[in-house]
Amino acid sequence: MFGISIVLIATLTTASPIINEFMPAPSSGAEWVELYNPYDTPIDLAGWRIDDDTPGGVQHVIPGGTQIAARSLLVITLGTSILNNTGADAVTLLAADGSTSSRIDYTAAVVGQSRARQPDAQHTWAWSNPSPGGWNAGVPPPTITPTPSTTPTSAPSTTPTSAPSTTPTSAPSTTPTSAPSTTPTSAP
Repeated sequence: MFGISIVLIATLTTASPIINEFMPAPSSGAEWVELYNPYDTPIDLAGWRIDDDTPGGVQHVIPGGTQIAARSLLVITLGTSILNNTGADAVTLLAADGSTSSRIDYTAAVVGQSRARQPDAQHTWAWSNPSPGGWNAGVPPPTITPTPSTTPTSAPSTTPTSAPSTTPTSAPSTTPTSAPSTTPTSAP
């Protein structure tokens, strides 16, 4: 007989860059988006896209062969103006499979000012002097390491478990017993 054991399978969380800074209303030149890779491994961005708050419209597709090095910044210059500089909009980073990796909503862009995380990779945003490809706070942020996650999965064990043994036991014997005999009697 075999027992059942639990096997834990470890998987790494998928590494994904974040939007760290963007320029929706340049005083000259093209719009751009700065990505940050907080992980200790490079990330292949082939087929990823940058979009605004309306998915499916004009998107900037990141070309094949584009990688963002570990713990580095990468500035993506947008080929067309897709970000709104007069009202509410968003900058959205879409993974190659179409899922949203990072999205930052904003309102009322300031011409010549970028929207940047202060400090880098944190949750606070501010309009500031642009620093494309440079750290917003002057120093790199701390490293983020993907955390293994475990998923319990049942699998049969290949280790046999002990089964009850068959020990002979005594059975009742079939010893003859006396039975009443049928003796003829005389009838009157």
